[in-house]
Amino acid sequence: PIPFLNIETQSEEICYGFSVPLTVTSNATNFSWTHSESLNDTSSNSPIATPLETTIYKVTASDTATGCQNSDIIEVVVHPSPVIVSNARPTICEGDSMDIRVSGASTYEWYDNILDTALYNGNIYTAFPQNIVDTQYFVVGTDYHGCRDTLPISIAVLELPQISNTISSPGFLCNDGSNFLGITMQSSIPNTFFQWSSYPFDATMTTSQNVAFVSPSVSTTYVIDGYYTIDGVVCHNYDPANIAVFQPPIVKATSFPEIPCHDIEVTLSATGA
Repeated sequence: PIPFLNIETQSEEICYGFSVPLTVTSNATNFSWTHSESLNDTSSNSPIATPLETTIYKVTASDTATGCQNSDIIEVVVHPSPVIVSNARPTICEGDSMDIRVSGASTYEWYDNILDTALYNGNIYTAFPQNIVDTQYFVVGTDYHGCRDTLPISIAVLELPQISNTISSPGFLCNDGSNFLGITMQSSIPNTFFQWSSYPFDATMTTSQNVAFVSPSVSTTYVIDGYYTIDGVVCHNYDPANIAVFQPPIVKATSFPEIPCHDIEVTLSATGA
């Protein structure tokens, strides 16, 4: 008699890179499978299939005693894994946040460097790295077949420039238009550039990168923006320089008597300073 034969599997659809057992129920004694390159055992009644694409497997079962054969087929559908992509920039300034958008799957789970509890579910995550170190996130995307892809996202956190100013002596001005003060900027980051502004506007200010010379007529605050650029990301920090301007005293001199006679003692006095 022809041996009876039936093939079963846990799932006839798998994701790329996964395996599935093929189980044969039969009273035959010998088995032979096609597509041996994706089976771990081509003569077993329960081989493990790891196809790279949708494959139809055929098994031929034979009875040693009678020489009778039977065959059956089963199709294993292979779904490609989703490919997750993101718009994440490689760098961010200290204290800034970044909205990272991903696409390529149906659902998304976000993790930090420990794949334990998800930080967030969704295709847009607002990253806010806290430390000046490289921060890594992992996005696990799942498509409607249940296939997954994991995308690592690394973000380098750039330190803000620590800037400070030094005002030349005496650190203040008298409103007589004859003196200037110099303001010199320092930064913890090499190749820091500086942009100057003043409140109220000081038309006397002249700048040369990290040095400014000023002669305001009223007390003025100078706001200096120190910044540098890496990978198209501009990191800023600000430092104010306050210069007080004092109005010159109005001195009034008097004499008594105002019109003295010859050989008369005159008293001179001055006020306002």
